[in-house]
This record gives sequence, C-alpha cells and structure tokens, in this order.
Amino acid sequence: MGRKRRPQLALLLAGCAALAVWAPGVDGVSFVSRTAVWVFGPGTARAGVWARASPGVFPGVADLPEQSAAPFALRQLPYPPDALEPWISAETVAYHYGGHHAAYIRTLNQAASQDPQLASLSLEEIVRQRIPKVFNAAAQVWNHDFFWDSMAPVAGEPDPHLAEQLNKSFGGMEEFKAALRGKAMQHFGSGWLWLVRQGDGSLGLVTTQDAENPVASPELGHPLLVCDLWEHAYYVDHRNRKAAYVDGWLELINWEFASTQFQAA
Repeated sequence: MGRKRRPQLALLLAGCAALAVWAPGVDGVSFVSRTAVWVFGPGTARAGVWARASPGVFPGVADLPEQSAAPFALRQLPYPPDALEPWISAETVAYHYGGHHAAYIRTLNQAASQDPQLASLSLEEIVRQRIPKVFNAAAQVWNHDFFWDSMAPVAGEPDPHLAEQLNKSFGGMEEFKAALRGKAMQHFGSGWLWLVRQGDGSLGLVTTQDAENPVASPELGHPLLVCDLWEHAYYVDHRNRKAAYVDGWLELINWEFASTQFQAA
C-alpha cells in the first residue's frame, strides 16, 4: 500500500479478524481490531513501528532513542499486533515486542554509545564474536527478529523441496509437529527451539539455552524457524501451560519464510 491520504477504504487482511483502513488525517495506515486502533506511519510517536492510537500498547517503545540516531534499531513487526490471534494475543505481542525485545535494543544502544568500535559492528558480527558485555542483548535481538519472521497470520505450506526434506527427516508434517512438541516440553528453563538444516542436508530440532543461537554456534545448523521458549512468550495468554502455547505456535508457522531459509542454507 502506498502512503497517500485517502477516504476510509477498508481492506480485509487475510487471516485476521480485523480491518486495515486508510483513515483521514493520518499519514499512514491504521489497523482496526476488535479492541483497538493501531497506526503505522510517520504520524505515530515512533515512525516505522505499529503503535496504538491510545497509549500504552508497546511498553518501552516510547522511550527508545530515535531509530535514525541509534546504531541498532527495533525492527518493525511484519504484521499488526493482533494478527496472530487467537493463538497469540495482541497483549502478549505488545509486552513481548514493546517490552522485552525493545529492552534488548536499548541495552545494545547504551553500550554502543560508550564504545564507538561496538557501534561500527553489525548485529551478526557482535553475536559471532561473542563480545561478552553485549552478547546476550545482541543475540536476543537477533533471536527475536527471527522469531517474529517465523510466524505469519496465514501459515501456508512448505515449498516442495522443504516438504520433501520434512518427510525424509521426520516422516511427515504430523510427525514433525509431534517431534517439535516433545522437544519443546523437554527443554528446561529459558531458551529457543530451532528447526535447522544440518550439514548433510537433513533437518533437525535443536534447543539452545538463554540467548544462544546458531549464529554464535554454527555447528548447530542453518536456522529455518525458531520458537521462543522463554516464559514471557506465553505467560500472559497461558500462564504456565507451555504445551498450549506450543500448539498455538504450530498453527502460525511461516512456511514461506522457512522455505526461503532452506533454499539459502
């Protein structure tokens, strides 16, 4: 969509129980859900991110430094905050993205403001080099970016090449989902569950603790998808019922993204 001012023109977003509308007087697109109005565009408090018309939806985002002035930016969500409902609520996305994800960006930029050399490095370089004072923050930013990309309001299907490898490695889609559920439930504490393409071309499921990821440990394989196993990913919606969260996440897998990663491996 272009960013022209238009009369109220509603466009139904596939997979979302909501409407995207062009609103008069707003230089950007607004998203009208069942419970809120979300705005994206230069008219928001922070251009380049979804923000609620009423304050408070993204805790922590409002006090981030201007994105253009900081070496590391909080990347825009690839969909509106309630696009993942009913599996993941807008409230969870608000706190997860606007609270936790944004906090890692803030920590990284604070460190970079005191270290010009750090500011000159990319996120991937910091993670690969395991720079001690900022590794956790940088790795968590990378992990969260990958996590948001791993989901989509409409899951779709893996491309034929990835589907074939899923069959070879797991026995089929249902067997893959069962293996992922089991791996997630076996993981103790905070961490991440990755679908990876291994050196021999086969697929595998690996978990990492805390902020660890395949960028820092390439021997784990090339990541295709990731499921966040930190409690903040599901506690608002499910309290301590991690299994319910994992079942919902399986309904949101962005197979187009996974297929692209598979071909790039």
